[in-house]
Amino acid sequence: MGESADFMASETDSSQSGVLWDYALERYARDGVAECCVALQDEAGANVLLIIVAAYLAERGIPLTGPRVQVLVSGASALQASLIEPLRALRRANRPLDGEACERQRDTYQSLKQAELEAERWQLAQLAELVLPWNPEQVPTRQLLQRNIRAVAGAAEKSMLDRLVRALRTDR
Repeated sequence: MGESADFMASETDSSQSGVLWDYALERYARDGVAECCVALQDEAGANVLLIIVAAYLAERGIPLTGPRVQVLVSGASALQASLIEPLRALRRANRPLDGEACERQRDTYQSLKQAELEAERWQLAQLAELVLPWNPEQVPTRQLLQRNIRAVAGAAEKSMLDRLVRALRTDR
């Protein structure tokens, strides 16, 4: 979800898929969440949107079983590979350096950042279609949050996942 929480100014959506977008905006803006997510993305190849969806499901008592993980990964992979990752690479390659960027470069960077966020919003809408029908199966717990995130976070370090879980918890 980009690299900072400044997308909070983005318009919210009241549709079913908007529920997941609003959740993502709120959680990603929490202290420490963006930093952990970007680190997991860069160091472990994790899909930040899948991490957010995993947390959303855990807070609703919905465990990510093997088949559900497959559904999510499959649902995210095409748009991730064809649009989001290329936009992210372009945005990062065009990041203005302090004091050296011209207005056109800053504008281009912001346009790429906005396009990446819109692509992520589209992907979350697709993922919402997959997960919103799933029913709660257990009481939400910290352990469920840890398991769900671990299921989609790839080869991430345990310490990074623990920091993310602490930042995401609603009962902190």
